[in-house]
Amino acid sequence: MSNKDTQIFSEVRENFYRDSVNLMQLSTLLRELDGIIDVAVVMGTENNKNLLTDAGLMTPEIKDADSSDMCIVAVVQHEELIETIKEKIDQYFEHGRQTKTGDQLKKLGSLEAAIRNQPGTNLALISVPGSYAANLADKCLKQDLNVFLFSDNVSVEDEIRLKNAARKKGLLMMGPDCGTALINNVPLGFANNIRRGNIGIVSASGTGLQEVSTLIHKKGMGISQAIGTGGRDLSGKVGGKTMLHGIELLLQDTKTDVLVLISKPPDPEVSKRVLTTATKEIKPVVVCFLGWNEEAISDFNGYLTSTLDEAAEAAVRLSSGDSLQGIKKPKLPELFQEKVLAETESLQSGRKYVRGLYTGGTLADEAALLISEKVGEVWAVDGFGSVSCLPDVHVSRENSVVDLGADVFTEGRAHPMIDPRIRKQRLLNEVEDDEVAVFLFDVVLGWGSHEDPGGELSDAVEQARLKIQSQDQPLFIASVTGTELDPQDYEEQVRKLESAGVMIAESNVQAALAAALVIEEVQT
Repeated sequence: MSNKDTQIFSEVRENFYRDSVNLMQLSTLLRELDGIIDVAVVMGTENNKNLLTDAGLMTPEIKDADSSDMCIVAVVQHEELIETIKEKIDQYFEHGRQTKTGDQLKKLGSLEAAIRNQPGTNLALISVPGSYAANLADKCLKQDLNVFLFSDNVSVEDEIRLKNAARKKGLLMMGPDCGTALINNVPLGFANNIRRGNIGIVSASGTGLQEVSTLIHKKGMGISQAIGTGGRDLSGKVGGKTMLHGIELLLQDTKTDVLVLISKPPDPEVSKRVLTTATKEIKPVVVCFLGWNEEAISDFNGYLTSTLDEAAEAAVRLSSGDSLQGIKKPKLPELFQEKVLAETESLQSGRKYVRGLYTGGTLADEAALLISEKVGEVWAVDGFGSVSCLPDVHVSRENSVVDLGADVFTEGRAHPMIDPRIRKQRLLNEVEDDEVAVFLFDVVLGWGSHEDPGGELSDAVEQARLKIQSQDQPLFIASVTGTELDPQDYEEQVRKLESAGVMIAESNVQAALAAALVIEEVQT
């Protein structure tokens, strides 16, 4: 009982694992009921229980839940609604989910049944708990299926074994922990609606792939294929197996004229192997290994870029047959810079830090690197290069850029690109810190993402402003990764954000540079 006018309903289903899609769909279904004030559907991990406690949704039943237990909690306006909630939950798990048109999705009992049901299938998308993912991927490879393995928590030993098995059969093994791909213009995982073109991408970063591909689209060009590898692919142990295979496929592809390679800093020896393979043919290659030392690979015949913006610009020029001469490092457009400076004048004395609350890992890393170059030490979930590791990832400090899609935040719950409530709660927790000058966000559109991420963030910002209840407000800056073809309506997403007073940059790089400019100004 939260107060005399509301009731809290909670239920724990023991040993009832469901993936993030199921969790989010059930949460959305319950949220649509009249009289629902708040609702959460998560697995009973310690991290999720801490988040429920912070949100005021913890109950005695959930306190004792295990990580394999599904936990449902809802705050309702009246007790009679509880029976309706129970019925909706039972109906969901009895009948399964439906398409947006209301058509029932066909349930098939095995991989073999699925292949018989759809002859000619040559690719499997896998999203199951990590403990089951490797075995299922192995079965798919034995059925001569290419694999897109969305699941994480797969051991590196299994990853190596699966990628070796796929290579022997000439199959593509994308993942584990592969978030994005565009194969023959079919979006897999989180992906945007991009026009077809002559630029091919191989990426060890999901949101890096999304950012580059959408920027290419906005510049009037398109993508032939975009192959995801999984985040560990360029580690010393895995050895770049999928990236090497992807490069070879794109070098042979007659519809690909330019290659773009994207990754966080790879293992040095693996990077040499990858770049030697990529540049042995005549197709031009653009390389964006965020945080990597340009001098370390200066001997290779490729164009090295330091940001995702620069990678997109270089790829577009090369695909059009234009020269790369004169490409400049990204900078803020003059009008946007003037707007940021004007808004900065309203900040009260004492506001001096940036807080980045991100849903995309590579976008967060890029922002952290750029800001650290401008203002000094920046804290993040994982330390790398000039970026320091937060002692407690649940508590920001000074200048921080936090990837809320990191494993520590998503274990047993939906990714923040699907369920934005974790970012909303983090913002509401931190907005009363009167040393924060600017909050920085990414908003990622496309297939797989929340149907209205801009609206959700706008609502969170408006609630944050009300919570302060003062004229002394921090600034809010965001970028929107997407295209006008995405299902969320790009222009409408921007409009919602701007209506909440969020300044919108043209890219993640420009948003990060704008935030850094604010900090530079208040510190002078």
